[in-house]
Amino acid sequence: MQGHYGKLVIRFFLSGGTNRDFMNFTDTMHFYGGLFDTITGLVYSLLFSNLKTFAWAELHDTLKGLDRQDLWGSGYYETRHVINTLFGYAAIVFTGLTARALKSWRAACFAVVILALSPHFVGHSVNNPKDIPFAAAYMISLYYMIRFAQQFPKPRLSTAAGMAAGIAMAINMRIGGLIILFLMWGFMGLAWLLSLPGWRAKMPLPRLLLTLGIVTVLGYFGGLLVWPYGLISPLHNPLKALASMSNFIGAEGKLLFQGRMYLTSELPWYYIPKWILIASPIGGLAGAVVFVVLFPQIRKTADPFLIFMTAFSSFFPWFYVVIKHSILYDGWRHFLFIYPPLVALAALGWDALLDAAPFPRAQAVVLLLFAAAMLEPLTWMARNHPYYSVYFNKLAGGINEAQYNYETDYWGNCIRKASEWLVDYHRREHPGEMAIVGSNASYGCSFPFMLDPLRNSYLPYDPLPPNLKNQYKLNYYIAISRGIKQSDLLTTWPPPRTIYEVKADDATLCSVVDLHNGSSILPQGPAPGT
Repeated sequence: MQGHYGKLVIRFFLSGGTNRDFMNFTDTMHFYGGLFDTITGLVYSLLFSNLKTFAWAELHDTLKGLDRQDLWGSGYYETRHVINTLFGYAAIVFTGLTARALKSWRAACFAVVILALSPHFVGHSVNNPKDIPFAAAYMISLYYMIRFAQQFPKPRLSTAAGMAAGIAMAINMRIGGLIILFLMWGFMGLAWLLSLPGWRAKMPLPRLLLTLGIVTVLGYFGGLLVWPYGLISPLHNPLKALASMSNFIGAEGKLLFQGRMYLTSELPWYYIPKWILIASPIGGLAGAVVFVVLFPQIRKTADPFLIFMTAFSSFFPWFYVVIKHSILYDGWRHFLFIYPPLVALAALGWDALLDAAPFPRAQAVVLLLFAAAMLEPLTWMARNHPYYSVYFNKLAGGINEAQYNYETDYWGNCIRKASEWLVDYHRREHPGEMAIVGSNASYGCSFPFMLDPLRNSYLPYDPLPPNLKNQYKLNYYIAISRGIKQSDLLTTWPPPRTIYEVKADDATLCSVVDLHNGSSILPQGPAPGT
């Protein structure tokens, strides 16, 4: 879906702004900036195709991966995964740099290890082209804001440019990037008020206002450069997009949380903190606890104002959505950007614990404790590759217990393996026969992996188009556990007649049901956010 939107964005520019197919693609996709999709489209076109051919390819060509030419053995969507991963790396690097700016290179190392071994974040870094690039832009912006405050009364031009670039990147991903402008003005205003009188004399208020004004203009309008909807009406449309996306339009529905089904509009206020608590490595959580306990010592070697900036950048967005009663779904993926600042603070906690150790052997014990804590998510990732995003820590009982209380693979990563297995199975067991496949997931997750081997031997997944409903009997059903209530997960999951399961540890993420010789109790339509 988003991959095709990238084609429509490029099509808009190639037509000189006259082609506006992007406006009619979906109800909300045009509210998103086009930076990630433009970058991936350009890279793919330069390496394997040409820009015009790529931009004017239709949706079915997108699903087929165009001509299936390879990027390190992969196609168009794999190209997107690679670039998505690079954004994830950028988030990790700038989280380390932020910890370095707050305290030391040692703290930076702690931060990099914690974030790089946070399975949920890493899993999304490969698959999530909206929230991970936004998280990277958010951390870039925060880092340069911290550096700007540190360089008072004479911040460098390169630092101001870094802030503007980070803000522009964020707005080009999500209109929610406007929040960074609010943070910048608030932080820098406080930094000016709290600085020494002599510093304020060297950087008078008019000069500060002028500098921030230039950063605001560059960041805001830079954020519209590859966002067609924003370019059409630079002042009106971004505000309209902000108002529309504040409640994640179209996501009303039910989801599993704490063992019961909640309406997405009625989730408890602690929905996001609870997800962070149960889906983050214990080593990171322990560092955050130590940070709070040892804060009196930390503030002696790290600037309390810079720590406040980091903490506020993490907590304020969550506080805002609680006040707004915004609709949430899909775990905490929409708020992955608030996690790296928390990791930076957790790194300060581990660094302070080393400082507090009275002798070298005690420091060695601290390092061993950290290594032991981070070994658990590392081994889990190795054991359950590539399903990192379904990680749950011991506080939730791991994935084996959490599968009955929380949504697991709402992203549908497991569907590819199930689809590829089904292709081989069907060709072996029913050679030459047509196969009609249904699913309670988005058919786009399986379509590319079933199309070539089963040419013309499939129908789109449920729900079938109105003119096809009830006209065909399904041969197979690919089921994911998303949107299934706890009682059904305990009794009818995986469904009867399951012939193949994709698992993480002992938890079934996806099942293939054979319906050739009978019926089964099948999960129904997709949960919110599909």
